Amino acid sequence: MAPFRLRLTRHLGAPASADPAAQAGDWLRGQGDLLIAGMGGQVPVAVQLGVLAHADLSRLADLGRNRRLGSVRRAWGTQMARLAGDLADFAATPQRLAALQRDLLVPLELEAVGGHAESTASTCTTRHTAPDGR
Repeated sequence: MAPFRLRLTRHLGAPASADPAAQAGDWLRGQGDLLIAGMGGQVPVAVQLGVLAHADLSRLADLGRNRRLGSVRRAWGTQMARLAGDLADFAATPQRLAALQRDLLVPLELEAVGGHAESTASTCTTRHTAPDGR
């Protein structure tokens, strides 16, 4: 593996596949961005939402922790990578993350892919606001 891809893999996660069938699996494991990032591209917001909706706690925390690294900044942008880390911190447990993903992020992802993200964002946010307003 080339040195750049090795560094990128270390900061963004496991390599993704270019095979269309494997891409669907990558998406559902929260790795839909890796092929784009590995080629040096900026990950579209709809793909970022897919990662937020399907990645595990460690992947989200890694994105947040590495948000200032050039490879993450180029692929995700500092603020979106920080959002991934904030989501991991807020969820704190795999069970809470799964609930947030199921009830909030997957519907938001589906709306974004369908072009209706704005209408769902406020509805979903009110359902998962913590008692202290977080």
